[in-house]
This record gives sequence, structure tokens and C-alpha cells, in this order.
Amino acid sequence: MEGYIGVIQALGFDFAPRNWSLCRGQLIAISQNTALFSLISTIYGGDGRTTFALPDLRSRVPLGYGEGPGLPRYEIGERTGMPSFTLTTLNMPSHSHAHAYNGGNTPGALHVSKKAGTVQVPNDGDFIGLPANNLGPSGFLYVPAAEGGANPTAAIAGSAGGGFNNNDFVIANTGGNIPIDIVQPILAINYSICLFGIFPSRN
Repeated sequence: MEGYIGVIQALGFDFAPRNWSLCRGQLIAISQNTALFSLISTIYGGDGRTTFALPDLRSRVPLGYGEGPGLPRYEIGERTGMPSFTLTTLNMPSHSHAHAYNGGNTPGALHVSKKAGTVQVPNDGDFIGLPANNLGPSGFLYVPAAEGGANPTAAIAGSAGGGFNNNDFVIANTGGNIPIDIVQPILAINYSICLFGIFPSRN
């Protein structure tokens, strides 16, 4: 199949015709492909001394180079793009999450006894009694539950609540960091480039 050297052709079959090669990024010798090298040089890779690369269109969509109106600029031979993308907080619109907290009350009761205290360190259920000796570190302020009596002198009951700071509340992160598929509908075909044929003229 004769064609212009350097032309890339979309083919319906899975091989490259004679004088053509598949566009798979192969490195080929400059010495054996001087005409093609004079046209594409190292645009697609190679060291430019002994080898240069053919375009690699495997899993890629060709795009016209340059800068279209209102579109990004792409240089010839540039490779970019990914089949998927993972969003981060930088990609999300500015927003907030509200939380509501009404506080709470903790009920409690305090029983006191008219008996003199005999214990320095209380156990569960002990009563507060009359201070014995003094209220210093060696004072006896508590009455054992067994000695407090069934009917203590007084029962003090109530509830207590405290304020809170919104900075103390943290809303946990959620999500699974699963990449988003951003591939357009595609049909995989064969791209081949002409190695030998008619040398294109600029005129």
C-alpha cells in the first residue's frame, strides 16, 4: 500500500502493510529510515544519533496539536491524560457540614448523715458526715454506708451541665478514594505509519 512517508493511517485489520509499521513507539535505526527521520526527527522519542521513535498510539487518542479557542495548548508529540482520576478536597466546591449538639444533663444525688465522720477515704455508697477533728488531710469526713442509717439527715439532688466549644467536635471523613473512570466511549483500531513511499512536498 503506497502512501506519503510519515502519514498515519487508521486500519481495520490488525497488521501493518508492506512499507508501513504499527504505531507502537518502536525505536528504529536512523540509517535505515533517513527519509522518515528527516520528517519527524525525535518528536516521538529516540536519541537522535542512531535511533528515533515511531508514534505510540496504543491506548491513546490522537489530538490536533496547537491551541484551539478557549482550549489548552498541546505541543506536537506531547503525551498527557489518564484513564481515571481520584478527586481530592481541592477538586470539590467550597462547602460546609453542620453539626447540632443540644448538650446534656447528668442527674445525681448526695446523701449526708448527721453522724460524725469516721473515714478519710470514702467507698461507694458512703455518706458525708459531720467533720471530725478538722477538714485537713487527716480529717474524717465520711460515714460508712452501713452506719449512715436508712434515713439520712438530708438528700441533695440536682443535675449538672457544662458548656462546650464547637472546636471540640470533629466531623469524620468519609469516602473510599475510588478513582473515577473518565474514558470516553472508544473503539480500538489499528494505527500504522508509512515508512517508505512518496516523500511529501511542502509546495
